[in-house]
Amino acid sequence: MFQPLLHLGKQFPKSIEKKADTMMNEAGSEYPGAYFIGLIAVILAMVFIIALVLCFFPSGNPLNQFVKDLAFSMTVKNYSLMMPVVALVFSAVVVFFSWTMIFTYYTFKADARRSAIENVLPEFLSMVSSNVRGGMPVDQALWNSAKPEFGILAEEVRRAIKESYSGKTLNDALDDLANRFGSKLFKRFIEILKQAISSGAEVGVVLEKLSEEMREVMIVRKDIRAMLIVYVIFLFFAAAFGVPFLLAVSNKLVETLTTAFSMVDTSGSTSQMAQGSFIGNFYLGKPPISPMEFYYFSLITIFITNFITAYIIGAAYTGNENDGIKFFIFMVIIAYLIFFAGMSLVSTLFTGFGI
Repeated sequence: MFQPLLHLGKQFPKSIEKKADTMMNEAGSEYPGAYFIGLIAVILAMVFIIALVLCFFPSGNPLNQFVKDLAFSMTVKNYSLMMPVVALVFSAVVVFFSWTMIFTYYTFKADARRSAIENVLPEFLSMVSSNVRGGMPVDQALWNSAKPEFGILAEEVRRAIKESYSGKTLNDALDDLANRFGSKLFKRFIEILKQAISSGAEVGVVLEKLSEEMREVMIVRKDIRAMLIVYVIFLFFAAAFGVPFLLAVSNKLVETLTTAFSMVDTSGSTSQMAQGSFIGNFYLGKPPISPMEFYYFSLITIFITNFITAYIIGAAYTGNENDGIKFFIFMVIIAYLIFFAGMSLVSTLFTGFGI
């Protein structure tokens, strides 16, 4: 392990280190949270510096041109002062996006482990219960129940029992086992098992009842998700498809109106049309926003809309709004693809009409 990274991670607040430890454990990583924090801090710092340098050098590259255009659209008078601000904000957004991708990766790993154990947990509990009723001690019953068909659950249970055989108490080993998964069901099982052992209750009976309850919980959870899937799909399509396509059409509309009014001769009878006029109850005039300004407004709107929607989906579908981050990365990529594809499609259609 690279000690400087571990030392760097320990400089952060203990609360952050504790959250990182939890993330590493639930993702099945052997690295401590401090090392992960140090590594991510170095990676994000490098990403920030690279993005900032590319915003200025070499001059004329697509990113440099993007920053220049965005700064110029905000203010013409203080263009030179606005450009460094835009570059800093853009670099910060790139860092945030990079962190989101890293967080999404570990969240998916943790979710995969959680789903893997929750799907087999009722059967595992039934087997442990049978072994306990057959006269085995709890630790031996857990060991013998950790069959290969239980996958990652069997591996982690055997690892915990080995630690209990090597000097660690069974309660501590079970606590470590519970922390290896981000599953409330599994942590509830561990807590009930510890209470049953300490109180002298019939562990076999308790585990059998718990197995039945968990089967019912899994069924109810699937029913709830089935009911919510329609709302989740609606939110997903609205944010990732609907909003980007409407903004793409609006971009072309603003561009067309701006071009049309800039071509109108301001002399004589056409001066009123150049300034804008009423047709019935509708006012037709040059848009108060330029195509470039609306284009950047669309990019920002898509990002914010998908960020908020992802959190809503996470809260509704999984019960934890933080899980929305794993949806955000895919939603925003799809949204930008739809936006640029929509702009290309609309431009092609308008070209066919000679506009």
